[in-house]
Parts: sequence; C-alpha cells; structure tokens
Amino acid sequence: GSAEQMGKAVAKDAEAGKQTYPGAVGIEASRAAARDEARKAIEALQVFGPAAEDLRQLANYVVERRS
Repeated sequence: GSAEQMGKAVAKDAEAGKQTYPGAVGIEASRAAARDEARKAIEALQVFGPAAEDLRQLANYVVERRS
C-alpha cells in the first residue's frame, strides 16, 4: 500500500535492513497466518458469548483492513 493508505512510511524497515514477517514468508502467507490466528481467537471467545462481540469484530477488522 501507499504511505497514505498505511499511515506511515512504506518500506522504511526494509531500507533500514530490518527483517519483517511478510518479508520473510511473503505477503500471502502472512495474511493466511493472520486469518488463522484471528479464527482461533474468535473460537476462544465463544465461551464469553455476546459479551465478546466487540473483540470478535476487532479480530475480523485487523485481518481485513488494508492499512
């Protein structure tokens, strides 16, 4: 994404020689891992019923956002 979309400088870590998870495993693998972790979190929240709805929505938002 662009710096405007991301809300921060793009590729700053790469320019500084810092390794990132997406840089190591690829963007699609990173997204798949994030979706899997969100799914597990949502499953774990089932015991809290409707009281955890905001947390479920947050987990979905984090993996669906584009910035």
